[in-house]
Amino acid sequence: MSLESSEVVFYHEELVDTAVLTSLCVGLVVFDEADAVQFVHYSTKEFIERERDRIYPEATNDITLSCIRYLSLQPFAAGPWPVAVIRERLLEYPFATYAAKYWVQHAKQCSETLTEKTVIGIANFLSTQKLLDSWIQILAYVEHLEDVRRGEVETQEPSLSSRLADCGTALEVARELGLDAKVQALLVHRT
Repeated sequence: MSLESSEVVFYHEELVDTAVLTSLCVGLVVFDEADAVQFVHYSTKEFIERERDRIYPEATNDITLSCIRYLSLQPFAAGPWPVAVIRERLLEYPFATYAAKYWVQHAKQCSETLTEKTVIGIANFLSTQKLLDSWIQILAYVEHLEDVRRGEVETQEPSLSSRLADCGTALEVARELGLDAKVQALLVHRT
C-alpha cells in the first residue's frame, strides 16, 4: 500500500490482488487463510531484516509516512467516530489498527535517519487535533481489545491512549511518545 500526502480517500478496489502479489514475489511470500503475508522460509525474513537498511534505507521512513497518511484519510480526518460505529469502520479500514498501534514504533526505528519529509509529516499529523483525537480513539479501542484477549479487565498502569488524551498540545504528545528531538523542535517552532 502506498499513499501520497495529497490523498484523502482510499480506494479499496485499487488494492493489488493477492494472487498478483504472490506471482510478483516469485516464491518468497505466501498468503495465509486470513490473507496475511508470510515469508515462505524464515531465512528470507532474516535476510531482509539484516539487509533492510542496505537494500531499502528509507523503508522505516516510508512505513511511518504510510501509517500517518492512512490515519489522515477522510474518514479519520473528521475526528473520532461515534462509539457504535468504531468496530464497523475499522473492519472497513483494516490497516487503521496496525497504523494506529505501530506508526510511533516505526518512527522511533528510523530516529537516526528521519527524513525532513517524515518529520514534517509527523508534526502535521500531531498538530491536527481531529486526526490526533481520531488516532487516540482507535488506539484506545485496540488497547481495549488486547486487554480483553489477555483477560485483563483492569490494568495497573494507565494505557498509552489515556496518557495521550491527557496531553494538552502536540508537543506534549511528541514528548510522551518519546519522538525524535527534530519532531519536538519543529513543534516548538510552530507554537
